[in-house]
Amino acid sequence: MSSVKRRVFLQILGSATLVGCGGGGGSTPLPTTAPTASGLAVGQIAAMPGTSAFVARDANGIYAFSSICTHEGCDMRTSGGVKGSQILCSCHGSRFDANGNVLQGPARTALDHFKVTVNGDDTIAVDTSTVVSASIRVT
Repeated sequence: MSSVKRRVFLQILGSATLVGCGGGGGSTPLPTTAPTASGLAVGQIAAMPGTSAFVARDANGIYAFSSICTHEGCDMRTSGGVKGSQILCSCHGSRFDANGNVLQGPARTALDHFKVTVNGDDTIAVDTSTVVSASIRVT
């Protein structure tokens, strides 16, 4: 491969890599085990393995919301993540706050909230088939 062709190829490859990153860099790796109610700290957001949801705790209790970006349906558990108190979508750069509200588009719609149950053994269960008000918390 000539040096000119190689240079053009590397420039194109570099541009494609930049487009694909979507600004989600620096997010926290997501755990592979479900958090327990007592292990979920105030201000923490965690992925729920085996579901398309995040769980979080604020001063009012535990809640769950969708991990599916409302822009184009990317699952932010695998294409994005949590950075501080924000959820990032690396597909197109959308950002959501800890309650699922849009902070930065292209997404325009908040994330759905789901029914949460804390079981007797301290495990958290999320029912992604039951959408609830964003103000619902479990203590």
